[in-house]
Amino acid sequence: MPALISGGVFECAQKIYGSIGPAFYGLRTSLLTLLLMALWRIKRPEGLKEHSPADLGRVLGLDRAPEVKTLRRKLARLAAHGRAAEFGRALAQQRVAHRGAVLGFLYVDGHVRVYHGKYRLPKAHVAQMRLSMPATSDYWINDTVGDPLFVVTAEANANLVKMLPGILKQVRSLVGDDPDIVFEHPGRQTMGASIFTCKRGGTVVTCAATSGYMVEFDNRHFWMKLKRLVSSHFANYAEAWAANRLVDQGRIHPLLSSVYPLTEVGVAARSIHRNEHEGKIGVLCLAPREGLGIEDPEKRDRIGEDKITLFRRYGA
Repeated sequence: MPALISGGVFECAQKIYGSIGPAFYGLRTSLLTLLLMALWRIKRPEGLKEHSPADLGRVLGLDRAPEVKTLRRKLARLAAHGRAAEFGRALAQQRVAHRGAVLGFLYVDGHVRVYHGKYRLPKAHVAQMRLSMPATSDYWINDTVGDPLFVVTAEANANLVKMLPGILKQVRSLVGDDPDIVFEHPGRQTMGASIFTCKRGGTVVTCAATSGYMVEFDNRHFWMKLKRLVSSHFANYAEAWAANRLVDQGRIHPLLSSVYPLTEVGVAARSIHRNEHEGKIGVLCLAPREGLGIEDPEKRDRIGEDKITLFRRYGA
């Protein structure tokens, strides 16, 4: 609760929405329920049916948690205000005001999110489930410590290059300037966006070319605005050894989202080629099943199987 309060979500909600009507479950309780559902990995209100309302209510400080229909009504009232973007912007402004020092470094992270509503949306490949389903693309703009500043939702498979001008406009309005340095990893897919993103006189550092090594960009944004393009490796030998040591200690988790049998190696390669995977994927070459390559079960247990397989919530 202290973390939620310090984040300003209740304060901003009160300013933006005011009230959702006189009721036992008011604005604060409804928001707290939704936030705790996210922590409990309950994706939709219908998921509350699988849990005891009395047990959930104790966490909320109430006799019982709201039922599915009640929470759906609260969501409908909030949606009727049409102020979700304004609410998100208020949260972002509060974060800038309280945590300006950690906003010197921002990174954009895109994810496909399955859509379960009633509207007809384009389908996209969902790596965890290996299915094409209605989905959206969420582009999260995160600060130095990985906390989100704001999120932009678009149609599934929306190109980052096309989304970037709008994202930059929001970043500029919040922090006041374009980035001095842009670290470019994908290569062909995003080089043009990285050149465009960098401020006048700034630097683009290319570190990889995972989406292709033949790149194109608009030279006007590069030449006329006096930008620089330099190259860099990830690390020297000592730094690489130190990074591997962090993995060995369980402080960095190489998250595994999917494991394919050798007969489906083409499917695995295609998912990487189309950038449809999340985290790492594995292919069983000689092993008849997973888990046979674990040489230190005690270390595996100490690190935690649930942390390594965080992206495999749906199973294969």
